Amino acid sequence: EIWDLLKDNFYLEYSDAELINMMSEGLVMNMGSRYTFYLSPEERELDKEGMSGEYSGIGAVVQMNEDETYVITRIIDGSPAMEAGLQAGDVFVAVDDRQARDFKSVDSLASAVRGEEGTKIKIEIYRPASDENIVLEVERRQITTANVSYKMLDDNVGYICVTEFTGHVAENFKSAIIDLLDRGMTGLVIDLRDNGGGLADECIQMLDLLLDAETVSVIRGRIGGEPIQEDWTTEDGVLVPRDMPVSLILNQYSASASELFAGALQDLSRVEIVGVQSFGKGVGTRTWELSDGSALQITNFEYFLPEGENIEDKGITPDYEVELPEDIATKQISQLTREEDTQLAKAIDLVKLD
Repeated sequence: EIWDLLKDNFYLEYSDAELINMMSEGLVMNMGSRYTFYLSPEERELDKEGMSGEYSGIGAVVQMNEDETYVITRIIDGSPAMEAGLQAGDVFVAVDDRQARDFKSVDSLASAVRGEEGTKIKIEIYRPASDENIVLEVERRQITTANVSYKMLDDNVGYICVTEFTGHVAENFKSAIIDLLDRGMTGLVIDLRDNGGGLADECIQMLDLLLDAETVSVIRGRIGGEPIQEDWTTEDGVLVPRDMPVSLILNQYSASASELFAGALQDLSRVEIVGVQSFGKGVGTRTWELSDGSALQITNFEYFLPEGENIEDKGITPDYEVELPEDIATKQISQLTREEDTQLAKAIDLVKLD
């Protein structure tokens, strides 16, 4: 009845295909999970590009807050977003005069921001740090993200920063560990600040390198109309010596696979965590592609850490709560000096050999 009434009486005429699309979006958006949404064919293509680590855009990583606002969590070094002066913590107000609240998901907002290399986009953001709205015009460029970077610090402390759990991250993480071990690493710091998550299978492969055979998570959900329960386990492929001290850094933008990774290691007493309470995403999603190239991302399961806790809307509590100084809290993690980065300093102290 509703279909017929709208089709015949709404003041604008829509095709059946357009009505089906709107009906699908409406149903999905009312399922009660902000991680469940519909992707148009164009958005699905951009989603896959983003997971590959290469796309044309501005180089800002965005997360949806609990109040359904879109906040920038990380700026890619050397990107147009960095050159334009965007900062972590900036909240999207509008994209090309379309209000941010009208986007149904991070992917749909990202779809609007990305585009052909060399074209420009107008972005309005709200900056809480200075309580002002700022309008910027940013030129899109080809963006290539490196999901792992590493270096040797003083006192033979190895440092690995993982920015996202995208394709090949486990392979890159393994290569970093091997190189640092070859260079004499005696303690390891893993930095997951501003890491919004990604692929769970890559996360488990990375845990393999730090743990013996362990159950790192139990997932419970539904698939094909039936309840599922599954143990996610590591194999006995530990690469980091069992007696090597390891610390890990989290912040408020560390989410999803980052929290699974950190929480499993914390519960199994393999790391000490430094930083602040993480984001709190204790559910996982699966994506189903539809026949026209569109897709449906569905919140499909919740996961429980080794001690049995689900961290949805709670996050991971660090062993050592350390906040960055207020005056540098909006700086890029990669741009912090050793003196400014109090979280890294504490993480290093925990793994230095006397």
